[in-house]
Amino acid sequence: MEENDRTFLYAQAVAKELDISTSSLRRWCGAMEKAGYSFERHKDARMFFENDQKVLKQIKQRLEDGQESLETAIYNILHLDPEDHTIGTSTSGAKIQLSVDELRQLISSAVQEGVAASNERMIQAMDQKLSDHIEMMDKIKMKQFRQLMDDKQQQIELEKGQNEVAATKEKKPLWKRLLFR
Repeated sequence: MEENDRTFLYAQAVAKELDISTSSLRRWCGAMEKAGYSFERHKDARMFFENDQKVLKQIKQRLEDGQESLETAIYNILHLDPEDHTIGTSTSGAKIQLSVDELRQLISSAVQEGVAASNERMIQAMDQKLSDHIEMMDKIKMKQFRQLMDDKQQQIELEKGQNEVAATKEKKPLWKRLLFR
């Protein structure tokens, strides 16, 4: 059977493939769901895809080794097994599967985007501070320039006034200039 171009089996076929009873398969699946695993369903029947079958085979192998209980085997496979490279999450009935590398890459890209956004905000803030500082320095320089220009204008007017006073002191009346040439 196929759904979304993925092959799946129903419980009876999986139980036969694993060489266990359907009641054992239901018990294992219930324990897996309690541990946080989710199965896709069709009309309340679990659909077993390749990854689900792989996990069930790992559980069977651990139980046959006789060193773990069902719950311990499920926990170790789902949470601790380094060979389990898939993380499955059920959201609104759909199963999302990511490899550990895909998850790392997703986290890495999210962190890089966050760092880039933070850097951009920091650059904008520094740019704004620099612009404000330049504007303030321009205002100070313009004020100093105006003051210098005012001082220079006053100095010119003062010198002009002094020259006029000196010129009036040197100027003799017309009759003196005519008589004492």
